[in-house]
Amino acid sequence: MGITSQRQSSSTTWAADAAYHSSLGASHDLPTITSAHQTTATFEEFWAEKREAAFQAIYIEERLDREGFAGLLEAYQFSSKRPLTDEVIAIMAEVPGILPREPSVERVAKRMVDFIESFEEGMGDIEGV
Repeated sequence: MGITSQRQSSSTTWAADAAYHSSLGASHDLPTITSAHQTTATFEEFWAEKREAAFQAIYIEERLDREGFAGLLEAYQFSSKRPLTDEVIAIMAEVPGILPREPSVERVAKRMVDFIESFEEGMGDIEGV
């Protein structure tokens, strides 16, 4: 491969990387942060937005009752016990048939656990940072 084709390949890769990062919603207009408190507040706002977006994605995609799903999340966070099949079925807009019921409930429960692990557990108190 010649130098010209290497440069074209690199340009294509850089363009693809830029397009990829743009598709992720990366902003080039980053806020100016002047203090540690402002960093914490900015991060907390960012995290709350991402948490709400993930919460909405789950209950919309899985066709769940919003308040019911929030209640299951709260119960799981308090007890660390996965919800019972009947509890998940109760918040579904459409009850799946007998055969798809178990995989549907398992998928919702897994997404719920993943949500808690991603957005709640392990965050600790970021004030000490």
